[in-house]
Amino acid sequence: MNDRDKITVLMTLKDQKREFLTAAIDSVIQQSSPDWFFLVIIDFDTPDHVKDIIRAYCKDPRVKMLVSDRDAPPGLARGLNIGMKEAVTDFVCILLSDDLMNKDAIAILKEYIKKYPGVDFFYSSRAFIDSKGVVRSPIICSTPPIFAIDNLKKAGCPAKHLLCWRRLKGAEAGGMDEEFGLHGCDDFDFPWTMADRGCTFKAVDERLYYYRNHDDFYRLTTHIPMMHQVEILRKIFKKHRVSEKDAEEYIAAAMRGYLVNDKLVNYEKDTSWHVMSAGFRTADGKAAEFVDKGFEKSRFFPHKTYYLPKAGPDGMQNAVKMCGVSDPGKLFEAVMYAEDGLMASANLIVKGDALYANNLSSDVFQGISQRPEHEAGVENKLNGRADMLLNSVMNFALERHIKKVYLPAADLLSRYRANKSGWPGRGGWWVVDLKKNMDRIVLLEKKEESVEQFKTICVCHDIEHGLGYADTDQQFKAIADKESPGAILEMLKIEREMNVKATYNIVGCLFDRWRSPIEKDGHCIAFHSFDHKIDSSGCENPGLRSFDDPKGQLHKCRSIDRRIKGYRIPRSRITPELTDENLAYHNFEWLATSTDCIKQDFPKMQNGIVKIPVLFDDSAMHNNKLRYEEWENMAIETIKSNYFVAFGLHDCYAQYWLPHYGEFLKKISSLGTLRTMNEVAGDVIIGSAV
Repeated sequence: MNDRDKITVLMTLKDQKREFLTAAIDSVIQQSSPDWFFLVIIDFDTPDHVKDIIRAYCKDPRVKMLVSDRDAPPGLARGLNIGMKEAVTDFVCILLSDDLMNKDAIAILKEYIKKYPGVDFFYSSRAFIDSKGVVRSPIICSTPPIFAIDNLKKAGCPAKHLLCWRRLKGAEAGGMDEEFGLHGCDDFDFPWTMADRGCTFKAVDERLYYYRNHDDFYRLTTHIPMMHQVEILRKIFKKHRVSEKDAEEYIAAAMRGYLVNDKLVNYEKDTSWHVMSAGFRTADGKAAEFVDKGFEKSRFFPHKTYYLPKAGPDGMQNAVKMCGVSDPGKLFEAVMYAEDGLMASANLIVKGDALYANNLSSDVFQGISQRPEHEAGVENKLNGRADMLLNSVMNFALERHIKKVYLPAADLLSRYRANKSGWPGRGGWWVVDLKKNMDRIVLLEKKEESVEQFKTICVCHDIEHGLGYADTDQQFKAIADKESPGAILEMLKIEREMNVKATYNIVGCLFDRWRSPIEKDGHCIAFHSFDHKIDSSGCENPGLRSFDDPKGQLHKCRSIDRRIKGYRIPRSRITPELTDENLAYHNFEWLATSTDCIKQDFPKMQNGIVKIPVLFDDSAMHNNKLRYEEWENMAIETIKSNYFVAFGLHDCYAQYWLPHYGEFLKKISSLGTLRTMNEVAGDVIIGSAV
């Protein structure tokens, strides 16, 4: 058979869950018809483990992996355009990396192509499957079955996956519009563009495609914020010369219908947005063993220890400067609890088969000096805290097959404090050979506990006045600078009256002005950069010195306060400075930005930093002139259909939403639990304990 008469399957991705990706590829490999080629187009920065999965399938000569250029814009549209240029067949089709093809899909498509030689674009019926591949719906036929341009304006595009089109006709139409690369490029704008050029369409009755409805990994349809989808829809309608009235009628219906329904959670999920299993080590019932191994009986107290996969206070700085370690994945914090709460903690640094422990400390005993009347009682009850913590450190080392544990001696600490710019020199460490000291270590019992999060709503305020418009709109900047202070006081008043705690992300240069009144009401505060400027300063190639770049936004923020836990990215743009290494070095525990940036819709611990997705904000009311009523409807529907929702409200846009703020808070308070990002990050950190 001539290669042109076969069908090329196009798959484009940056990352994917292993089980989903292999199942998707297998559904092509196992087609009943052998008349296909398979092009997998990946981004330049696709993780190596994904590349390895695809390379294994490339042993089949029909399978080929293509890598987009380093500077190429990411997105579905770009990858599909690359695939169309590379393909040699007359027809190409799409398979998304978490979906499946019917085993007879290629054979049936070839029958339709032969039977309807004048058709340029085929689209099939489909069914929904869940994360385990179980079919969860009847066959869903494309409606209306007759493709008509006028229907696109009123009912949307009937052409849904599986999509199969004549390649050269698609190229003549300009391919996928990369402006819509994240949503609507393949199954709305592209068929519409081909129809505008006179191409003919045909619905395939048979079910050729299985659409996976899940929240186990990033999914284009369900993980893009609704307002971003609405913005793209407006652009698509404008491109195709649809009147604003008709476009808004369609969008209003979509916001009540499929834009919400597409975001419904996975079929098998219950009412919790995430259930984490926290591991810990307990000394319960070990009192006699501690005494047998040389501990004084009076110094023992029941306790449990969590090993958190993150740097403790100044943990990354100590790791870099004292041990030459800059990988956040090698850093841990041991935190020890007794019945009265947190007792002590230690920074742990894994370096080969050695473990370095430093900053062994106790907040309880540092603070008790301010309450001298309780000092003697606490000391008598918990005076063995150092022994218990050190034993926990040794347990961590044993579980990781560490041979030696290094503890800083007094002379090392004094030299480090005198020369913080780098490695303090050789020596100065107490070295514990674990093999020689097994008779002194009490092995703690491993246990797990569930950290269950129910439906959570985070109200976030980005406090920036007019700084976001300093370089683009001086008139609006002046208005925002004038009106924002009054708006902030009013939102604080409303939240105080309703006992609502929010997260205030404050631009660093405004901290002195706003920190006190915000903290006084018990709100969480975080940095929203130092001055809202987007530049490339910072650690492009982190090393022992580049972490301390005085021009960086993180460094400037930390010149104001070193204990603030969170950082909210301005404009959702991750600059070279904002690496996980640099965030950890500057003592940040969580990072919040849009779902587009971090490709997730639940908070997750990644490389020592909790990444928190922000699903939507209020910018559409200013940038797109969206009426408040439309925005509120979108916001409430988004909150209803997601088990975790963080959203942003800007002080500079308060004119649009502040008059309705009290009533809005009443409505959303009934939909879930209002929590701060510090609270959410704290649970994720504990829930990630190894």
